Amino acid sequence: MEEKTKDIIGRIIFGILILYVGITIGIYGYKFYISENPPIIPSPSNHFNQELISGMSSFLSNNSDYRLYSDGNTDTHSMLPILNKDTSIILYLNFTEEDIQIGDIIIYEIPIGTNSVRGYMHRVVEINEINQTFFYIARGDNLQVDDFWNIKYDEIFGVVVGVLY
Repeated sequence: MEEKTKDIIGRIIFGILILYVGITIGIYGYKFYISENPPIIPSPSNHFNQELISGMSSFLSNNSDYRLYSDGNTDTHSMLPILNKDTSIILYLNFTEEDIQIGDIIIYEIPIGTNSVRGYMHRVVEINEINQTFFYIARGDNLQVDDFWNIKYDEIFGVVVGVLY
């Protein structure tokens, strides 16, 4: 009986130790995911007024290859200092797999569950081809690790070709 009690206590202590290590890695690991120091150079100010953006949007609406995206980005700081929540961008929509290059900023959506998606705007840092299918790896400029998934071509909504401040 005493040996069995020691075994149970040992397992409980081991479980608590594993839980402690997991929580510690989670807390300190997240600190390394987001850059600890904010960028030295802030994002440029928004110099375009709403009237100019509306005019540009009308101009671009006549061209199905491009779209002005100025609905506001989620302020996650992942693309600082290049993009922030007030940045307007011009997207190229009529792209092929071969058009996307390392260094391009893309907007892509990853399925979450069965009925929803989450959008991201990150820079392509790696391109892989497996069985004649391209997969893209992206990362926010202000992040220290790549996104956790392979992005398929059909998950990419657009390629950023212009940034308006």
